[in-house]
Amino acid sequence: MKIQSFFIGWVFSLAFMSCSNTQMKNSTGRYRGPIPDSAAAITIAEMELASKYGIEEMKHQRPYHAFLREDVWIIYGSLSPAPKGWMRVGGVAEVRISKKTGRILSVVQEE
Repeated sequence: MKIQSFFIGWVFSLAFMSCSNTQMKNSTGRYRGPIPDSAAAITIAEMELASKYGIEEMKHQRPYHAFLREDVWIIYGSLSPAPKGWMRVGGVAEVRISKKTGRILSVVQEE
């Protein structure tokens, strides 16, 4: 439990430092303000995924990738390789965040 709390605090610190100074946290704990680059978008997406699905699930989908489409950051995880002789089943998470407002538009975990 202490390690999990430490890790969430560490992720929060990274998100805060990587986002612009105009970005602020509202009363619900969500970030508001412009998301300047893909690194900030990925950090915020990781925080959202950790709170929703847990840290272990979030870590298994690294590295995350982000691209910008029509002022929406689309962040998705990677499917880790299957052990030799096995087939990997499952999907990856996808988070959509408004570039202008920082609002989380959707969080989906594919099956």
